[in-house]
Amino acid sequence: MAFCTQCGHKNLEGSRFCESCGRPMRGAAAAAQPHESTSVSASMHMPSRRLLWGIGGMLVVLLAAGAMYLWLAPEAPSKAVFARAVQAWITERSDEYRHHYCLRNYDYAADQVTLGQFERGGRQWFDMLVQAGLYSGPKIDSSPGLFVPITFFRYTKTELGRRATRTGELCVADGIEVDEVVEFAPPRRLGGVWVSRADVRIVYRNPAPWAVNEENVQISPVIREGVRKKFFLARKEGRWRVVTEREVQALSVLEKATGSIENDGELASVVSEFAAWLERLFAESSPVGRP
Repeated sequence: MAFCTQCGHKNLEGSRFCESCGRPMRGAAAAAQPHESTSVSASMHMPSRRLLWGIGGMLVVLLAAGAMYLWLAPEAPSKAVFARAVQAWITERSDEYRHHYCLRNYDYAADQVTLGQFERGGRQWFDMLVQAGLYSGPKIDSSPGLFVPITFFRYTKTELGRRATRTGELCVADGIEVDEVVEFAPPRRLGGVWVSRADVRIVYRNPAPWAVNEENVQISPVIREGVRKKFFLARKEGRWRVVTEREVQALSVLEKATGSIENDGELASVVSEFAAWLERLFAESSPVGRP
């Protein structure tokens, strides 16, 4: 039992208020005190949590802004940047570069190739393919001629040769790719566009084992060390990409014309129209060039 200190009424143990006069009981007030302190403590922590969330949100925004700036910032010329641009160009035009790694000097679709006795160049070529294991033979046949018999040399494709044949072409590799940018010229501004030229080493991707064998080097002499090609590059909308020599020449003409028309209003109008055409060319055309 608990007695009220004001009126002396007997109350049940644990009562918070006197049932007679309504005065708060001492035990209940004391018991309620820890809850009040806990509430105060929780309320003190709430602002700090909101502050941490706010700081975290600001950091996320700053990081996103920094990443966006790096993405939109104009690319600085470098060997790595130019290598990516040239590789993208080659990948987009894989069919145009196919002749670098798939041979078309003969129709390789058939399993057998028959050559005459006077086709010495062709026979020498297929003799090399026989040495590489792509063909077997030759099997020599003859037929009566007008004055003397005519001799034929028949070469038969092996299983290795069939695996190397794709759409009637003899392929020495799966493709070509950029090995490195050996050097590049300092960019210069032509017609308002930054232009450079890069010396790039191109190598074969996944060359066939028989093609890189030293005994078969004459089949594709450059397959082991690759080849070096020149590429023109221009920076458009902050990104470097490969352009054709025709586009660079157009920019050069515009640059020369712009330098000589400062006081010629009519000529300035003509060059302005040419500049607009050039802008459309860079924005819409899909240039096709050789490496």
